[in-house]
Amino acid sequence: MCERRLLAALALLALSFPVRAETPPDAAALLAAADRWRSPFAGAATADPSFEIEARIVPIRKGQEEEAVAYRIRVQGESGASLAEAMSGDSRGQRYLLTDDGAWFFAPRTRRAIRIPMTQRATGEAAIGDVARLQWVRDYTATIAAPAPVECPRAGRCWALTLVAKSENATYAGIDLLVAVADAAPVSAAYRVASGKIIKRGDFGSPEAEADGTYVRRIALANAVQTGNLTIMTYAGARIARFPAALFTAQGMSQ
Repeated sequence: MCERRLLAALALLALSFPVRAETPPDAAALLAAADRWRSPFAGAATADPSFEIEARIVPIRKGQEEEAVAYRIRVQGESGASLAEAMSGDSRGQRYLLTDDGAWFFAPRTRRAIRIPMTQRATGEAAIGDVARLQWVRDYTATIAAPAPVECPRAGRCWALTLVAKSENATYAGIDLLVAVADAAPVSAAYRVASGKIIKRGDFGSPEAEADGTYVRRIALANAVQTGNLTIMTYAGARIARFPAALFTAQGMSQ
């Protein structure tokens, strides 16, 4: 009898102090905050500055590293357009232009750029959109996928976002994205094609502070269909720079 009374008292006590549910943040604002961790100059004095950054892409198949490819990526601040140039390997000199209107490819031996999808493979599991398209907010519409934070690796608690492509120009039809509750840094992603099938998974390293800024420097991409295929993308050497506007056009990208 005493035990029943104790349990009843505890139940009443719990009801008198209800747990307040966390109010989900605005999805668009949360996605924009996650994007800032992918930009080396978040919070810079100049809004959306143009910058240059180096990327190193290392494919790993069945535990064995293959030849790495280095890219130099130039980003136009206002438009978000990016120009990625391969700096090593057999693809040296090849250029990829990524804009809101689509993507183009130029090789040194060709006369003009040709249009390509952002799903075009760059190296290993990395599509060119993975390598050089650095703002999700430009390509996807975000919604909160769960009313409360979910458990997630490393960050502990994350908000789950569902991203849907704004157009066919996006790299993926959709992305399931987890961002840390504490600072909105991206933690992991599942990338979907139009059928809804997950074809790739991404794991984002914690933001690292160095002389060139604080941002996510390491992203691991794993093939969700063919297990054992992994690609590591690392970023470094970011610096604010100015570029001629013509460089970010299909006609001027070869200059």
